[in-house]
Amino acid sequence: MNVAHVAKMPLAVLLAACSSTDVAVPAASSSPASGSAGMSAAAATVEAAAPVANMLQMAPLQDGFKRFVAPAVDVPAGTTDDWIHWVSGPTDQDYDVIALKGGQSKGGHHALMLSVSEANEPGFTRKYTERDQLTSSSLGGIGAEGDAQIPEGVVYRLRKGSYLAIQSHYLNATEKDFKGETYIDIKLTPRDETHTVAGHFASTSLMISLPPKAETMQDVYCNVEQDLQILRMTNHMHYAGVSTFTEYTDPAGMTHMLKQDDAWSEDWALAPNYDNFSVKEPLLIPAGSKLHTHCRWNNPGDKTVAFPEEMCVFATIILGEKDIACIDGKFSVRSGETMSAAPTQAAAAPAAGAAAPAAGAPAAVGGAGAPATAAASGACSAADKAILDAPEFQDKQRTCGSMCFGAADGCATECLTKNTELSSGCAACNGAQITCAMMHCVADCTGGFMSASCMPCLETNCGAEYHACSGL
Repeated sequence: MNVAHVAKMPLAVLLAACSSTDVAVPAASSSPASGSAGMSAAAATVEAAAPVANMLQMAPLQDGFKRFVAPAVDVPAGTTDDWIHWVSGPTDQDYDVIALKGGQSKGGHHALMLSVSEANEPGFTRKYTERDQLTSSSLGGIGAEGDAQIPEGVVYRLRKGSYLAIQSHYLNATEKDFKGETYIDIKLTPRDETHTVAGHFASTSLMISLPPKAETMQDVYCNVEQDLQILRMTNHMHYAGVSTFTEYTDPAGMTHMLKQDDAWSEDWALAPNYDNFSVKEPLLIPAGSKLHTHCRWNNPGDKTVAFPEEMCVFATIILGEKDIACIDGKFSVRSGETMSAAPTQAAAAPAAGAAAPAAGAPAAVGGAGAPATAAASGACSAADKAILDAPEFQDKQRTCGSMCFGAADGCATECLTKNTELSSGCAACNGAQITCAMMHCVADCTGGFMSASCMPCLETNCGAEYHACSGL
């Protein structure tokens, strides 16, 4: 098993009749327009899919489906890797995803259709990164590793302002380079209140640290604040996993085993061993329960392994349209409102198969996904700077980031306001920086905002807005 690939398995996939003119999303293309012309394509229909490339065999498009074709990428001999390709957006209204199918060329191992808020024009392609798995939501997948079909009887809701992106994985076990190609067909209808909508729930920890050449255990707890009606569930670890289980203690004090994996199979990191339940008889975890996931690992390497290279997750698909996360004990419900009300200008796409930007590189400095300036320029005073420079502030940053992961904008600002003596304006600047970091720099900043890996990512993705806001 390729360790580097296992570390990139999307968390989003664990959580997983319209006419030809019903859906107002831009056409998939291998050479999108740039600037305002490209963004105005949001009003176009998806009839002009990208041309068939030399190895991809596409099935006839079925009635009611829209086709999205990812730009081809170069896969060198003897390598395996993942890419993310923007194929549409922003959407002009809410839509319901009813069904999904597709295919890949030789060497394709899986593909997922993702809903993302990061704004890039159709055709923009780059390498898929660990950060992407925490800032996207799966709408289903294809392939032996990524098969995550929509549970029977429900739909996924695609939010207004969302972008569609295909995440693809290819393995080239040959001695010759080839081009990897993927298409996904999805059946959409405008939001229908009569549909039963499914969302995702996951309980996990970002504070994972596995010392080298040692066995490590960790317990993840979550106080369940609302009923969870589960349609699909799985535990999730990566290559160092030894065993795991998830149980819950109900409000009456009785403990129930949910899923027990006494001997972890590395293959489950890519092909999860789901337990499934019907819409009529979902598995209920009642509000007031305490969820407990126990993970045990053996790190055979010479270096410490941290999140997201290794994970401890209980991941589910649930009834209800809102996604819920419980991260390091913080239960938060993702807002059901527009994903991206005012996306910023995206970068022009590189040619299909061209070298991708550096992992996690933004479309432009201060570009897509970065929060708007939180306060007027120069909001942080000398007194604020003294608070920011104090060693204990880093702990409060990390605490607020963990508490507010997946929560609505403004959560981090509120957390800093309550837990520090920063002025309101400076707290807003730093809260916006935390929100930006959660969007772009989760993997880099697990060691703190001042760590060597975090600082370059923050400066690239969030620096312009933060400096203008804080005056620092």
